[in-house]
Amino acid sequence: MGNKNPKNKPTTGYQVLTIAENSPASKIGLIPFLDFIVIANGTPLYQDDDTFTKIISENDGSTLELSVYNIGSLELRDVKIKPNSNWGGSGSLGITIRYGDFESMRENVFEVLEVSENSPVQLAGIKVGDFIVGVPNLNFGNEPAFFDYIQSKLNQELQIYIFTKEMEMKEITITPNLSWGGEGCLGCHLGYGILHRIKYKTEKSENNKLQTNEKKEKNESENMLKKENEEEKENINQIGQNKTNETNNQQKEQKIEKPPLKNNSDVDININNGNENENDKKGDLQINKKETVTITKNNSNSNFIPVDIETVNNQFKDQTMNIQQNNLNTNEKKKD
Repeated sequence: MGNKNPKNKPTTGYQVLTIAENSPASKIGLIPFLDFIVIANGTPLYQDDDTFTKIISENDGSTLELSVYNIGSLELRDVKIKPNSNWGGSGSLGITIRYGDFESMRENVFEVLEVSENSPVQLAGIKVGDFIVGVPNLNFGNEPAFFDYIQSKLNQELQIYIFTKEMEMKEITITPNLSWGGEGCLGCHLGYGILHRIKYKTEKSENNKLQTNEKKEKNESENMLKKENEEEKENINQIGQNKTNETNNQQKEQKIEKPPLKNNSDVDININNGNENENDKKGDLQINKKETVTITKNNSNSNFIPVDIETVNNQFKDQTMNIQQNNLNTNEKKKD
């Protein structure tokens, strides 16, 4: 048993439609609708005749090698089966088959898009997403052929093949009629054409892979954008914090504390310009730019008290005027 991908792939064969439970065919992994038997014991099955039937009969009870082509995976594989007319069901293999070409089988299917309440289709168990793929021994060559066939079977029980959205082939009975109470003789809306072909497992797998990759790329893009937004927000917050800190620092630098002065008795004021002159000896005080002002509290344990220099100057001026006035009064008394 193996897989092949032949250069000259077959184009026709016996399509497997249904597989009976517990039959010889149920044990070899055949896939309804997708698998076509194209070679039996080395004999190509290029036309619909009794060749395949004879080969099965000749090998009843013996091992029969079949080459099966899957129109979903586009691969040819070999399987082994032992025909047994006594397995307990119909036929020696337990399968229902029909002859046809691959492309026709893929294209001429009808997707069920909508099902009306209490319609013949609903009563038959057909659901939205299922595919009508044909009837026993007949493949619909085109859309008009299907509807012409259904119209010819009005009010009659009809066997049709349904390929479900769960990838299962079913043979069901339906009775087309115009008296069910709704529109049409089936009571459903069907889709036909390239947009309504069956998506096989391999095709679904590729689609899912593409969707997964697209979703992954989308998530990565969203995560990257989210990260960039968070970083930008953090930068904005940091800039705002820096500005706030800068403003606070500027306010601290500009802020000048002017504590109230204590009484004159609590503060000693010494003025020394570094050059003692005659005016100093006479008690005349002069203040210039080179003077240094030292202000201390009598209490040696206390901290330094900052004093506004302008206020100190004014006090010095007042003291100077008082001293000068006292000197004048003293001189006048001497003259007297």
